[in-house]
Amino acid sequence: MGGPPSPWDTDETARAARATGEVHVLYVDPHHQRRGVGRALLEAVAGRLAARGRRRLLVGVLAANAPARRFYEATGGRLLGQRSIEDDGGVLDEAVYVWEDTGSPRATRAALPAEDDP
Repeated sequence: MGGPPSPWDTDETARAARATGEVHVLYVDPHHQRRGVGRALLEAVAGRLAARGRRRLLVGVLAANAPARRFYEATGGRLLGQRSIEDDGGVLDEAVYVWEDTGSPRATRAALPAEDDP
């Protein structure tokens, strides 16, 4: 999957009110899953965004990727909605999770349990 974030109309009001960062895709190699790598990546992204004044975070994931969706939910992400995205000429369903306030990197670290890392 590639390309720029693709916000949709229902989120425009929130984006206009609060600086928002979006992770289009985040993958962890299956050999490295459940070792804290996903948690560390999400924590690093949240910290970098917060340092730049973007405390609201969106992360897209393929709707069919149940393990990743459980991970995002376990880390405090709330399902914002689903959208269709184009990828290599095909259309895929994407679920988008939101963290309304990523807080400081330390606060994010405390909220991201390593054992649920997909």
